[in-house]
Amino acid sequence: MGPATNQTSTPSQKPGLLKAKPSMWEGLMEKAIVLLSDTQTKQRIQHYLIDPLLNHVMERVFPYIVLTCVLFTLLLIVAMLTFAMVFIQMRGPQPGFIASALIPQVPTPV
Repeated sequence: MGPATNQTSTPSQKPGLLKAKPSMWEGLMEKAIVLLSDTQTKQRIQHYLIDPLLNHVMERVFPYIVLTCVLFTLLLIVAMLTFAMVFIQMRGPQPGFIASALIPQVPTPV
């Protein structure tokens, strides 16, 4: 008979199973993680890749952001004026204010 094998398990291994060799992608991922964890690499990526990309995107999108803000402000002003006009009409006629004086009178045919 052959030698007895030790079947004790470690927390990362199940009993009776051998740890599989890491695949090529797992090896590349590990190398990328180690490379990207370096602060100098992070700074270079931010300086040469992320900052220029964000600057370009903001230059292209900024006019649309301004236009959206202007349109929203105009819409808000129109909504507030409409609300004010409706509120004034709901309060009823004011003493001393003759609305018919502001409307030109058209003579009625007899």
